[in-house]
Amino acid sequence: MELIVVPRLLAELLGRLDDRQRSELAFAYAEHVLGVCGEALSETERAAASKYLGAAHDLLTRGGSIERLAEAHHVFFATRGDGSSQADRVMWIAKLAVDATCQRALEEHGVRARQHYQPGVLDVAREGRQLVAAWTARSADSGDAAGLRRTASWEEARWQLIRLLAAIPVPDATAAGHDRE
Repeated sequence: MELIVVPRLLAELLGRLDDRQRSELAFAYAEHVLGVCGEALSETERAAASKYLGAAHDLLTRGGSIERLAEAHHVFFATRGDGSSQADRVMWIAKLAVDATCQRALEEHGVRARQHYQPGVLDVAREGRQLVAAWTARSADSGDAAGLRRTASWEEARWQLIRLLAAIPVPDATAAGHDRE
């Protein structure tokens, strides 16, 4: 019997996608975490994270402007604290998704300093699982917390995998005249 390790399978399948598809997944994964952990955020924090993701998504898919993304970047970081609160940690997922998709564009336009490392969609997925697990276990007593973390991490990985499978084109579907389903 072969054990399927969902995070490993997720990493393997991500390699089958093109940059556009990986970007779409990075945004979807981040938005999902913001939805699951949304109670941790104030309306201002939620709006800043959503606008940051939206401006990055628009830049890549709808002809949005780097200026709009730069403005959303500044608002995001003005709203986010020093990283010590639960809300700051939840907001971090938006930063990861934007970095995975638009970091080089932000660097080229002088919005942020050049970084050697650029995270990818797999980093967004990993952080998402950790955030959802921590959020789910936040109010459990110590005996239940570990089990709740494992279950929540598994459920998030499963959600991510299902979303990924929906994005993978059917092999040779175009050549055979079949639509993706």
